[in-house]
Order: sequence, then structure tokens, then C-alpha cells
Amino acid sequence: MLGVVVLVGWYTHNPDLIQVNPAFVPMQYNTALGFLLAGMGLLATGTAYPRIAILTGSITFLIGIATLVEYVAQIDLHIDQLLMEHYINVKTSHPGRMAPNTALCFSLSGLAILVAIFFNSFKKTPEIVGILGVIIIGLGVVAFTGYFSGMETAYGWGQLTKMAIHTALGFMVLGIGFFSYAWHIESQLINGKPKWLAVPIGIVSMTVTLAFWQAMVA
Repeated sequence: MLGVVVLVGWYTHNPDLIQVNPAFVPMQYNTALGFLLAGMGLLATGTAYPRIAILTGSITFLIGIATLVEYVAQIDLHIDQLLMEHYINVKTSHPGRMAPNTALCFSLSGLAILVAIFFNSFKKTPEIVGILGVIIIGLGVVAFTGYFSGMETAYGWGQLTKMAIHTALGFMVLGIGFFSYAWHIESQLINGKPKWLAVPIGIVSMTVTLAFWQAMVA
């Protein structure tokens, strides 16, 4: 729903749907598209529609990875404004390009969907999906908290595009979705709490701690 609302905002030129505040970072078009695809992929995974999950998961993963490649290799793959010419570029280093931490979260989201589909018979699959989910939650929490603490480096890396506040909130919800899915699958297998619960808790704690530490150092 978040992805759909922001996509409508881009097509109708409604800044209120794209930005929470005129001074805040807009949610890029590709970010909204990523949320739509990742949400569909998670729902398809949970309701046993593997073909839809594979398609949406693969596209979500590729969008995230391709954007990270653009940042790391300092190249333009011409995907940032492929479907929409951007007209709001507040705190945006490249018009239409999602933030690197956003791209990382979508890469993890797409990976979680593909792992859940292709390796659904492995015992470790719920644990892996749960861990990916809590990492996404951690990155979203850090960015979301950064807006309220006034720590810009918490939701943006260097001079690159920043993560929008509603993007951060979306990743928190999406990450909870992946973790809930993993918990549900594991509980069906063992009829109780997952034995691996301590692992994602430790990982999300480390993720949040390291991210805030880097933000404070910056």
C-alpha cells in the first residue's frame, strides 16, 4: 500500500504523497516500486504463489543490486529515471536514484523472498529469512530514529541520497513481515518458539549499534 500511494503521488504530481515534509527526502519512484514488488513477493511467498514470488523477488533483488553497483562503480545504468523523470530532488545526489541503504534493504528483501522459495525444504531457511528480516528492521530503525534525533548521518551515507522517513518506516514493517513469516514456518515445524530466536536478536542489536556508531563518527 505504501508503494502504491507514493507511485500515485509521482504520477499525479502530489508532493504530499511523495514527501512527508517539504524539507525531507522524497521517496524515489524506484523505491516505491520496490515496496510494491517486495510486498507482493512476501504475500505470494506466504500464500503459496511461487511464480509470483520468484518474479517479484528477483526484480526487487536486481533493483537493489543494480543501484548499489551504480554507487560503488560510479556509473549510471540509466535505471533511476527509466519509468519516471524526477521533479523533486531534495537531498538527492542523483535524480531518481534511491539511497544506498535503501538499495541494500531491497537487495536483502529480494534475497529473503528467493531463499524462502528456492530453499523451502531446508531446515535453516526460516532462520536465514528471519535474520534477513531483522537486519532490514535494524536499518529501518536507525534511519527512522535519525530523523527524530536530528542525526542526518543515521539516514544518509555521506553526500549520497538520503533514505526518506516513510521509506524507513516501510522497511521496519517489511522486515517484521519477513521475520513473522519465518517464525510462522518454524513454529509449524517444531510447534513452539524458534530455537534460533537469539541469533536474529543478536544480529539486529549489532546492526543497530554499528549503524549508530558509524553515524556518530561521521
